Amino acid sequence: MRAWGKLENNQHHLQPFLKPGLAKAQVYYISIENSPVYLIAMFVDPSVKLNWVSKHWDDGSKTTVHNNIL
Repeated sequence: MRAWGKLENNQHHLQPFLKPGLAKAQVYYISIENSPVYLIAMFVDPSVKLNWVSKHWDDGSKTTVHNNIL
């Protein structure tokens, strides 16, 4: 999502396409962060684990995930 946000800021002609997509993705990420069921489902698949979250999510979201999972 960060890369899309940067793209939206740097490529103004793409804003009509990126803005709705980013808004939808933000709603999805908020629902994941606030629901332990989504978080647990991500980690049932051993290929995902906490590495993906650690690499791609911001510090506050990582803390929420770790607190809900561990």
